[in-house]
Amino acid sequence: MPDTLRPGAIWRWAFAAMCAASLLCLLGTRFGLFSLFGHFQAYAALAWGGSFALFATARPVRAAFRRPARAAAAGALLCALHLMLIASLHLPAGEPVAAAEPARRLQVVWFNMQHDDGALRELEEMLLTDPPDLLGLAETNGRSRPTLLKGFDHVQHSKPAGVGIWSRWPTEDGRAHLVPGDRDLVEVTVVVDGARFRVGAAHWRIPLHSSHAAAAEIMAGLALVRADYLLLGDLNTTPWSPQMRLLEETGGLTHARRGHGVLGSWAPGRLRWLTLPIDHVMAKGAVRVVDFELLPWTASDHRPVRAGIVLILPR
Repeated sequence: MPDTLRPGAIWRWAFAAMCAASLLCLLGTRFGLFSLFGHFQAYAALAWGGSFALFATARPVRAAFRRPARAAAAGALLCALHLMLIASLHLPAGEPVAAAEPARRLQVVWFNMQHDDGALRELEEMLLTDPPDLLGLAETNGRSRPTLLKGFDHVQHSKPAGVGIWSRWPTEDGRAHLVPGDRDLVEVTVVVDGARFRVGAAHWRIPLHSSHAAAAEIMAGLALVRADYLLLGDLNTTPWSPQMRLLEETGGLTHARRGHGVLGSWAPGRLRWLTLPIDHVMAKGAVRVVDFELLPWTASDHRPVRAGIVLILPR
């Protein structure tokens, strides 16, 4: 048997492959060239956890390494780096709302309905007893609109892009910005008790598409010049990507998942145990996110997300 096919060599090759995959995941948080790999931090950590269990219980695996303690230490270091990125989403972010500040509490729901009006109906049935103030939708059909939920009289909808914002509060200055790759960013100003804040809804293409990075740059530039902003979107990117870092560091947006955890919202097909957090709510200025949660699955491959926001009102 060739040396490369012996059991010990196979375990060493598997370990080297895991180290390489981990490094790609970590590089993907900083460099756009590797950003596709950066989305899988949670799965990399899980893979290392399974490897440690195998290493601890299977003597032939340990025997495959000349210095098993060093191999274990290297794996533990890589696993710890993934866990630190995951843990960062559990740390609170943003300024707390002072009790003395006049504020209005609002509820926001974002949902990629996957061109399925039945999925939209399922969402509406969930929300009947506690409807949101703002509803953002992606992958709508030409005439898709909420019909069970009443009071959404103010609409900004881009039919070609299938992205829209429905509001119970008055709106003004609605528009759609053309983003490279045939996707629009819809924006509208929402007026609440005399306070105005800008709301954007977007649906980016996948990271492999050439327009993905360009859309992030455009969105960060728009957010930069908005004083009070709320962004809703299926951005096809996770909180660990360079594109998300651009929105946070350049655009000044705070991610709603910070303080609430990973909360994977999309699964390929029916593999609902294999999720990625790509549906987002982000805010800045007088708009503060205080709650964030996933709603139950519908017929769509995306879970709806709900955010509780606080709008700081002018004195």
